[in-house]
Amino acid sequence: MLAAFRILVAVVSTSYVHPDEHFQNAEATARIVFADRPLATYETWEFRPPQLRSLFLPLLTTGLPFWLLKVLLGPELPPPIAMFLAPRLVFCALSFAVDAAVVWLGRRYARQLQWKKALVFLATSWPLLVLGARPFSNVTELVLLAAVLCLVVYPADMTVARAVAVSMLGALGLLNRVTFAAFAAPLALYHAYRCVFASPAPTKTSAAKTATTAKRRSACRALVLLGTSVAVFCTTAALLMCFDMYMYTGRVDLGYLVVAPLNFAVYNTNIENLAQHGIHPRWMHALVNVPMMV
Repeated sequence: MLAAFRILVAVVSTSYVHPDEHFQNAEATARIVFADRPLATYETWEFRPPQLRSLFLPLLTTGLPFWLLKVLLGPELPPPIAMFLAPRLVFCALSFAVDAAVVWLGRRYARQLQWKKALVFLATSWPLLVLGARPFSNVTELVLLAAVLCLVVYPADMTVARAVAVSMLGALGLLNRVTFAAFAAPLALYHAYRCVFASPAPTKTSAAKTATTAKRRSACRALVLLGTSVAVFCTTAALLMCFDMYMYTGRVDLGYLVVAPLNFAVYNTNIENLAQHGIHPRWMHALVNVPMMV
């Protein structure tokens, strides 16, 4: 019933919570996908120099559905309802990945804590019902964080393949929103801990070897896992930055590197930039905004 209600809200509710649900994603990707069509779009400051947002995940989540509409309908512009529903349905589907993460984690770690109540609590919460089915970058951040959590706490021994997956998702999350670093920091530390200390159980062959050899093998395995994690994270981040550079400038020029998270952080630390968007008094944050959000 709650799943059906979430889908209904996504499809029927034509209101918007905040302009960002259009300007963070669909407005920017529609401008790219339908560049050859007479479609009026608006580019916000976040996508102007210095660019504050990466285009990779927006193009994947809403750009791809828009491209499919473009292919199916040929030279005609998609009807407004199709342009509206495509992002909503994609993000509504993505939101169920968070439910799946609760089920997966609950069955393994919370059987005595009645995890099904946690699932119902999640499914009835306004962040998921109201925000989860809308094309916010925060929703993409939530889905990536849930995926990283499941991979990091997976009970089996850490493998190179899982270390690669964690690092790739971590880089995607950071390039999507700089706030991902704060949410994922505990998971990154735990991932490093598991790479170093979560060694596989010794086999009969390894048990017969000397303690020195066993320690050396364990240290080499830890170095391989940690080195792979760092290398894959840096490589993925570099490829994403090159992708953004090409999408924004039409070329790959290392002299104009688009580092969206860094640009976002620098922009938001400048009080003059914030003043253009309106500065809220701090008492309002303390008494209204933070209690409402938390």
